[in-house]
Formats: sequence, C-alpha cells, structure tokens
Amino acid sequence: MLALDINGYWMLPLGDGKAGKSPFAKFKDRKAMPLNVISDIMRKNQSSVFGVRCAGLVVIDVDTKTGETMAYCEQRFPPSPFTVKTRKGEHRYYRSGDKPPGNIVTDTMRIDIKHGKNMFVVGPGSVRPDTGDEYRMDGEPLPPIHELPVFRDFGDRSTPPADKIKASRPANDSQVDQKVSAPSVVGLDGKGVPAGERFDHLKLVARRFAQHADSEASLLEDLRNYAKGAFENFDSFPERKFHDVAKWNWEKRTTNSHWRGANAPIHVLPHELELLDRHRNGAAALRLLVELRRMHSAQVGKTFAIDGESMAEEGALSCWGRSKIYACKDTLVDCGLIRVVRFARRVKDHHDYQLVRAPFP
Repeated sequence: MLALDINGYWMLPLGDGKAGKSPFAKFKDRKAMPLNVISDIMRKNQSSVFGVRCAGLVVIDVDTKTGETMAYCEQRFPPSPFTVKTRKGEHRYYRSGDKPPGNIVTDTMRIDIKHGKNMFVVGPGSVRPDTGDEYRMDGEPLPPIHELPVFRDFGDRSTPPADKIKASRPANDSQVDQKVSAPSVVGLDGKGVPAGERFDHLKLVARRFAQHADSEASLLEDLRNYAKGAFENFDSFPERKFHDVAKWNWEKRTTNSHWRGANAPIHVLPHELELLDRHRNGAAALRLLVELRRMHSAQVGKTFAIDGESMAEEGALSCWGRSKIYACKDTLVDCGLIRVVRFARRVKDHHDYQLVRAPFP
C-alpha cells in the first residue's frame, strides 16, 4: 500500500459486508484519503482488504476467465503486463485513454469496466476474509500511473481469429533496421498510423512490448493485435515485417542488450536496501545482487545456478572467494531477493535460483 501511495494510486479501506469487499468509509466524489487514515481504519477493523480507486485508471475486471472471454479481451483491448489475479478471473490495469465501453455481459461472459474515482477494485495483496483468497500480481508490481499502458478500445470483435500466430525466422533478405526515424505517435492516440509510418511505429512499440513478453511468439502476437487497431490498411502491411521486428527485439531482450545494452540501468528499490542494511554483510550482498540482476534480469523468470567456486576462479567479483559468494547468496535468500526454484539432487550439484523483488513492508 505504501508503494501504491507513492506511485499515485488512490486507495480506500475495505472489509465490510458479507464478502468483505465493501468500503468502511464514504469516498464518492471525495479526494484521496491519506494512507495513515486508511491504515488506521483497517487496523481498527482487523481488515486485510483495501481498494484501489480508479482515479485516472481503467481496470478491466474479468469475472469469467474462459477461452472465449480471454480471446474477446485480446482482440478488443491492448495487452497489459500489470494484471492482478482474482478468485474468478483477473484485473487488467491501464491509465485513462479511450472512452471505456459499458460492462460486457452475455450468457457465457462477464467483463466489468471500472473507471473514474467513484469506482474501485480490490487492491493487490488483499486477502478476502470469507474465502482466504489473495489478490496477487501476475508479473510486475504496479508502476507509477503514468507508466501504465494507455487504455484503448479497438471495438467489438467477438469472433476469435482463425489462425494462431507462431514465431518464425525472418527471411534472409530482410534485416531489421532498428534506427527509428521520427516515429509517429498518432496510433497511440487511436487515430490510425498512416501507411508511410507503420514500420517505424511498429519498431517503437515493439521496444515497449518486449519488456513484458513471455516469448518471441507472444511478442509477435501482441504486435499483430496492436497493429490491427492502430494501423491504417492493416491487411496491406507485410507479415514478414512483424516477424523481423519480433525476432530482433526478442534477441535484444534475452541478451540484455536492448536500448542501452551493457549500460542499461539496474534498479534496487529503497526498501530492498533497508533489508540488506540489517545484515552484517549486506553491502557485499548488494554487490552480488547487482551482478545477478545485470546477468539475468533481461529474461523474465530465468533460472540460474550460483557456483561460487567457478565465479571466484573467473574473477566475476574482484578478489572474492567462494565462501564470501555463498555467504552473500544466503543473505539474498534471507532477504527474499532471490529464491530457490529447484533443489539440487546431488551434493556436488547446485540449486537453481530466480530473481525476485522483495515485498514491500
């Protein structure tokens, strides 16, 4: 909640009512409540549920997570990497953009569209008192509101596409020149990218989409779905160019050379530093954390081993011995900055680890 407050989200205390999702305070047409007031009300009522008001936001609340519903959302709305898993479906977060449609309800599908400061959704990290279910982020934590993808409504296209998109190698005679010349922003405003600017615009968008794609194939599909709503004369745009751009950006993403390459920033959040400061070797563990994030953060969910003996021999960390590397590794595990995802079967083998962001206190 502290992180959300810092990032500009409006919240309110929940926990009332049969399901424990009703507000404890009046909020309609009122300004944002101070975080300490919200916390006091929740503490007084022993509540573990809070709401995020949709001030400056559009949240797609999917109540029926079926193949039909998800196909409909993929066609009608742009992807959002900032998704909260709920008991029945998910919440997709966007910042305000196009005028949102009304709720979408059929015999087999229910999608609620929440927007404006008088609407709210249950916030990530909340735990429902009636079921014990947690609302958890499926991916990255919510960023500052201005970094959310802009909400777009591409129109009602309830018929799923007949073909599934698969990644393929680009033609040998087509290399992607990623030098973008004066890219258009009209597609981001929903007006349609003109034919002469489509390729440059696609390269610009691909850099952003590549940050959150799960694979080259998913990046390719995201680009095609986006272009269907943003490009003028979409059918005339060469399919080969989608493959070229997706392949180039995915290679850059997985080799950690996207944008600024080796000079790309490595982020350590203030509360992560505070966690490390509580340990005697926290400063040294921070150095190992930076090295691990430099090496492995380009690919979401990547697993890796930490072989202290090999790292010491190779001089990965100047003048460090294996015992110091393993001690710092244990500190990072204790702080929740890395986690074991697969235990070694034999003594001489190494566990597999994964980078994680430490939870906010």
